[in-house]
Amino acid sequence: MGIERIFMDWKQPALHSVVDLLEKRHLSGSNWDMTSVLVVVPGYQSQRRLQELLALRTAELSTNGANVLLIPPVFSHLDRIHDLLIPLDQAVAGSLDSLFARTKAILSLPEDEQYTLFPNASRKKEIVEWIRVADQIQRLQTELSDNCVSYSKIQKVCEDLKLTYSIKRWKLFETIQNNYLEILEKVGLQDAENLLTKTDTISANSSTLQCIYLLCLLEIPKNVKRLLLQCTPQLTALIHAPIDHDKGFDAYGCLEENYWATQTVPLNQNDIAIVNGPLEQALEVVNLVSNLNVVSGNESVTNVNEYISVAVCDDELAGPIERSLELAGYPAMRTCIAGIEQTPPARVLKRICEYTSNRSPEAFASLLRHPDIEQWLIAQVHDVQQQSAESRGGWVQSLVDELDTYLRETLPAAMVESSHNLPPTLQACIQQIEYLLKDILDQTYRPSQWAEHLQALLSKIYGQVRFRDDDPDRPSTVCALKEIGRHLREWTIGGQSNDDAFQLVFAEAVDLLMLRMACSKVPDMEIEGAIHLNEWKDAALDDMPVLIITGFNEGFLPDNRCTDPFLPDTIRHKLGLGCNHRCLAKDTYLLISAVHSHPCIKLVSGKTSADNSPLSPSRLLFACDSKTVVERVLSFYDESEQTPVPLLLVHGKESAYANIPLPAPQGKVIDTLSVTAFKQYLACPYRFYLRYVEKLKTVDDGLVEMGQDQFGELSHLVLRQFTEDVIQSEEGRSTQPAAQLAQRILKFLHDEFLRQYGHNPVPAVQLQMTRLECRLRAFAERQFTEFNEGWRFIWGEQQLSCTLDVDGTPFTLMGRVDRLDQNLRTGQYRILDYKTSRNAKEPDKTHRKKINGITDWVDLQLPLYRLLVPESKHSPNTLLGYFQIPADVYKTGISLANWTEDQLVGADNLAVSIIRKLRQGDFWPPSDEVTRYSDGFERICLDNYPERGKVIHKLLDAMKSTREEVPGV
Repeated sequence: MGIERIFMDWKQPALHSVVDLLEKRHLSGSNWDMTSVLVVVPGYQSQRRLQELLALRTAELSTNGANVLLIPPVFSHLDRIHDLLIPLDQAVAGSLDSLFARTKAILSLPEDEQYTLFPNASRKKEIVEWIRVADQIQRLQTELSDNCVSYSKIQKVCEDLKLTYSIKRWKLFETIQNNYLEILEKVGLQDAENLLTKTDTISANSSTLQCIYLLCLLEIPKNVKRLLLQCTPQLTALIHAPIDHDKGFDAYGCLEENYWATQTVPLNQNDIAIVNGPLEQALEVVNLVSNLNVVSGNESVTNVNEYISVAVCDDELAGPIERSLELAGYPAMRTCIAGIEQTPPARVLKRICEYTSNRSPEAFASLLRHPDIEQWLIAQVHDVQQQSAESRGGWVQSLVDELDTYLRETLPAAMVESSHNLPPTLQACIQQIEYLLKDILDQTYRPSQWAEHLQALLSKIYGQVRFRDDDPDRPSTVCALKEIGRHLREWTIGGQSNDDAFQLVFAEAVDLLMLRMACSKVPDMEIEGAIHLNEWKDAALDDMPVLIITGFNEGFLPDNRCTDPFLPDTIRHKLGLGCNHRCLAKDTYLLISAVHSHPCIKLVSGKTSADNSPLSPSRLLFACDSKTVVERVLSFYDESEQTPVPLLLVHGKESAYANIPLPAPQGKVIDTLSVTAFKQYLACPYRFYLRYVEKLKTVDDGLVEMGQDQFGELSHLVLRQFTEDVIQSEEGRSTQPAAQLAQRILKFLHDEFLRQYGHNPVPAVQLQMTRLECRLRAFAERQFTEFNEGWRFIWGEQQLSCTLDVDGTPFTLMGRVDRLDQNLRTGQYRILDYKTSRNAKEPDKTHRKKINGITDWVDLQLPLYRLLVPESKHSPNTLLGYFQIPADVYKTGISLANWTEDQLVGADNLAVSIIRKLRQGDFWPPSDEVTRYSDGFERICLDNYPERGKVIHKLLDAMKSTREEVPGV
C-alpha cells in the first residue's frame, strides 16, 4: 500500500495541525474514537503535548453542545514500533541474555585477536569492562541491523578508503557476531535483531489498526521502513512544512539530507543574544521572561508559562536556567527527561560503591549527606524517630556539622569504627551502615544472585522512607525504583542462561546495573504554572508563541557529536548511518520550522562553557548571505558586546538585585570586637557586616590537608605549651642548648599531633607535620639566641580585654596575645605575635599601605595590643613585632615595628572612628578592591561582575531613601 504525504504549513504549530487533521478524519458526530489509530511520535514531550491538545479540543467541542467522547489513539515511539507490529513466536533472547552471550563471544577470541580489536585495552581488563565493550558492540549491531548494513558492506567501504587495519577489525566483529549467534542457539534462543532483518518472512501484526500516522519523523531506519510497507493499515506521513519543500522529504516524510543542509536560515539579528557563559545565558532567559510583554509585543500576557517555552540545547545550561528562573519568581521544570543515573536511588548505590571501595572520608561524607540515607539513619535511631520533623531535621544538621568539624580537625585517611577521636554519634552511624551492607561487603555473586541482594538493600533503605506530596524527588525516586526493580527481575529471569561465567563484586554489580539502565529515563515532577525547559528536538514542535533557544553553539545546535569508537564519521556517512551531515540537515530543518511556526523566537549563544572553555558559534548562525556572515562573526567575537551578570543574583520581578543581603537600617548594636576584626572593616565594611553581623561563614569540607588556619592553630598550641613549660621550669633551664630546646618543643608537637590526628591521618598531613618540625627546630635555634640576649617569657598566649570610652559609652576590645617578653638587662617589654604563614612579612607592610600616595593603616592588631596588655600601659617603650616562623627556615626570626608614638595614636583614633561607624550601622558601600579576596563572599559581593560599580551606586541610593523612612536613622 502506498504512503500518503500530508504537508502541514508553518502558519501554525505542527501539533495544532495534527489535531485538526485527526478531528476532520476521525470525529463522527459526538464520537471521536481513535482506537484503531496509531500515532508514531518523535519524542515524549510531543506525545504529552498532543494528548493535552486533544483533551482541550474535546472540551472546546463539548462546550458547543456536542458532548464529544474522546478515545485517544495509540501512541508509540519509533524504537518501540517493532513490539506493536511484529509477533515473534520464537524464543527470543532478552537484552541481558544477549549482552552476556556477546561478552562470551568476545572472550572466546584468542587473546591476540581481542587486542587487535582493542589495542589500548589493559591486559588485566576486568569482566565488567568486557561487558561494557560488549554493550557498545551490541548498540552498534542494533544500528547496523536497523539500517540493513552488513559487515561485508563495511569491509567494502574500508577497502575503498584503503583502511587495511579496519578491514581486519571488521572481520573479527563478524566472527564475534557468528560466535554470539552460536552461543544463543546452544541455549535455545534466537537474536531478535537477526529475526527482524528478515522482515520479508514476518507478517506485520496490524489487524486491529486502520491508520498509522508518522508524525514529523525526520529519520526512520531502513528495517522499520520495510516493516511499515508490509502493514495493511493506511500509512500517512505528516510533514511540517509547506508543499514548496516537497523535494526535502522522502516518501516516509524523512529528510533528504542534501536538500536541508544547504538551506538558508531566516534569522533576525535582533533576535540573537551573544553572552559570555552559562550564568549569563541564564540571566538572558530571565530578562526575556521578565520582559515578555515587550519581547512578544503582546501587552495582555499574564501567565508566562502559557506563552513561552525554553529549548535547552546544552545540558549544562538546564540547572542554571532552572535555578535562575526560580530565584526570579518564575517556577520552571525540565520536561527533558532525566537519565536514571541522576535519580536518588542510583546515586545511593553509587555512593555506597565509593564508600565500600576505600572507606574514605569524602565517600563517607557524600553517603551521609544523601537525603535518603539521612532518613534511613533517622529511622534507626529510635529516640529521634519519635520526635517531630523539625527535631529530626535538627538532628541531621547537627550530625552533618559534627562530621564537618571532625573531618576538618582530624583529617583521617579512612572512616572506620576505630578512627581516631571518632565522636559516638558518627561511630554509631558507621556501625549502622556497616550492618546494612554486611551481606554485600567482600562478597562475589553471579548477576542473578546480585539481583536478590540489590533488591534487599534498596528495600531496607527505602522501606522506611516517607515522601512528602510536594517532595520534588518523589516522582523520580518512585520511577527509578520501579525501573531498577524491572531490570533486576530481568537478571533473575532472563539472564541466568548465560551468567554462570560472571562472578562480580558489589561495585561491579552496580556498574552493570548502571550500564543496563543507561538509556532509561524518568520524568520530572509536574509543577503547576511552570515554564517548560525542553530538549531541542521537542522544542521545535512546541506550540508556545514564544520560543527561547539556549546553547545556540556549535556542538549543541547543530549537534555534531556523532562520535563512535568503531565507526568514524566519514564511514558512517558512506554507509548511510547517523553522521554529522545528517545532524546538520535535521537541525537546519528544525530551526527553519521553528522560526516560521513561532510568532517570536529568541536565540541565546554563549562564548564559554561552565569550565571557561571557549565555545564556537553555531554554523546555523552563518546559513545566510556573505555580508551577514561577516557581521555575525564580528558580533560574536566583539568583546565589547557582553551582557554582564551578577554571579549569584538575577533580575527578579520586584527588584533587580533583591537577593543581595543589604545592611539593615537598624541592626544589632556591636559593643564588643576583637582587635583582629578592625582589619576586616578597613578592608571592606560590607564583608565585615556579612561576617560579624549576619554571622555568615564558609565551611570547606573538601580539605585533603591542614588548611592555613589549622596549621597555624597547631603551631600556636605547641608554642604555647612550650612557653608555659619554660615559665614553670627552674631559671637555668631557659638557657639550655638549642638542640635541647628543639627536643622539648618537638615532643609537644608529636604529642599534640597524635592527639588531634591519631596514627593514620592522610599522607599530606604527615608531610605537613615533617615540615612543621623543620620550622620549629629553626624556632628553637632563634629562641636560644633570644635567651642569651636576656629575653625571658613573662607569659604566653592569653585572652585579654579592655574597655574604651567612646563618646561616653563603653566599648570592649578583645584579643588573644601570643606572647609577652621582658629583657632582664634593660627591663623593656616586648609583645610578639607568632606568624606561621608561608612567607615572612614585616609588621609595617602588613599594617600600613600606601593608597593614592598616602600611607594609612589597614590593620590595627599590633597597635591595639598595647591597650590590651597591662604591662605596656606602664612601659611606653614596649616593643611590638612578629616572631616569624616561615617556610624558609633561614628567615626565622623577630621582626619589630618601628612606629612613632604619633603613628600609634593615629591608629587608636582610627579604631575609635570605626567604633562610631559600627554604632551608626555604616557598612555600605563595599570596597572597590575585590581581586585579593577569597573569603567565600565573592558572589554575594559581585566581585567579578563587570558593572559592579553601577549596582553598588544604585543600591546606595536605595539605602539612603530607606534610611530616610526609618525614624532615628
